[in-house]
Amino acid sequence: MEILLVSATSKEINPLYQMIKEEAKDFQNEEIIVTSFHRVRFLVTGVGGVATAASLSAHLSHNKYDLAINMGIAGAFSEALNLGDVVSVGEDRFGDLGIEEADGSFSDLFAVGLSSENEFPFENGKLGCTAAWSSLVLPQVRAITVNKVHGNDE
Repeated sequence: MEILLVSATSKEINPLYQMIKEEAKDFQNEEIIVTSFHRVRFLVTGVGGVATAASLSAHLSHNKYDLAINMGIAGAFSEALNLGDVVSVGEDRFGDLGIEEADGSFSDLFAVGLSSENEFPFENGKLGCTAAWSSLVLPQVRAITVNKVHGNDE
């Protein structure tokens, strides 16, 4: 099976990379590891939705995979989750796609009429999970994708 493991930063994916590398029967190069059953490639895209989309689009236009998994710390804000827990994102939304109002408040693109909540790729303002993933026996979580993070501990 051809598998692509995607992460925004090498720091997020390095523990898994090291584990798979130790089990590998053939270490082809820094990006490709062959195990007894799979050929695994690692792709570090850069931080943010634009970097991820551009890097992934360029890569997938020249490479074919049976399975691609985007992984990382995903902001793990829930106290019920620990770093390293494996979950499946059931739905995602863009948290900073919209406009900042004159008073400093934020309005998403749906609230200001820049897009419909049911215009592709959205369903009710969210990006949904594909049917194949929804059947996994993994904890389902809701995610929020942002391009800006704050420096507060809260």
